[in-house]
Amino acid sequence: MAQQYRRDRVLVQQVRQALAADPAETHSAQGLAGLLNLSVRTLHRQLKEEGASLQQLKDEVRCERAKDLLYRSEKPVKQVAAATGFRNEKSFIRAFRAWTGKDTGGVQGSTADLNDSSRAMGRSLKSRDSPRSPSPKRHAVGVACLRPPCR
Repeated sequence: MAQQYRRDRVLVQQVRQALAADPAETHSAQGLAGLLNLSVRTLHRQLKEEGASLQQLKDEVRCERAKDLLYRSEKPVKQVAAATGFRNEKSFIRAFRAWTGKDTGGVQGSTADLNDSSRAMGRSLKSRDSPRSPSPKRHAVGVACLRPPCR
């Protein structure tokens, strides 16, 4: 039982790190499983045991990368889409809107949007470090995705 406790959520962290470090190699479940020396079935089964799914983890990593690139760089949306693993710009824009509730055009390079979106969602950037209440998963730029966290 102690061994199971130590392994708890370890694979989720490994998958997140692999997805962030090498998006081209980890685009498919087969590529990711090979990188982690697992079979595809074992990867999916162990993620499920840890309360996560590969698609949820991919979405979280893509959302973080997309927001970081949009807010902190001047790259066109097409390049951001490619950098986050999307084959076309329209799919990326749809996914970004589902993750954040915002269009990509309105957020690019604007730190004012970070503060506005945090207030609109009922949170201020200052309150994220508050120990009193649990907060949703924060991303690199301080704005949470609207999708629920992995379970």
